[in-house]
Amino acid sequence: MLEPHTAYLSERFTDGVTSPTDLYREIRDRGYQGSELPVRRYVYPDSIARTLMASCSGWGRSSPTTAAGPPS
Repeated sequence: MLEPHTAYLSERFTDGVTSPTDLYREIRDRGYQGSELPVRRYVYPDSIARTLMASCSGWGRSSPTTAAGPPS
């Protein structure tokens, strides 16, 4: 469970340690027994949503016709 380590993660992130892998190693040394993925999700929560949205068909894309408006 990540919850007992979130205050430490926030503190280290504020200190400039922003790599999820580095943070994972630090909390693992402090007794965390989970995987790295929850640490990644905690550090970069929006990246998961962006990845999912970008993988949806057509999200974030526009055709040249619609981007410039209808042809005249």
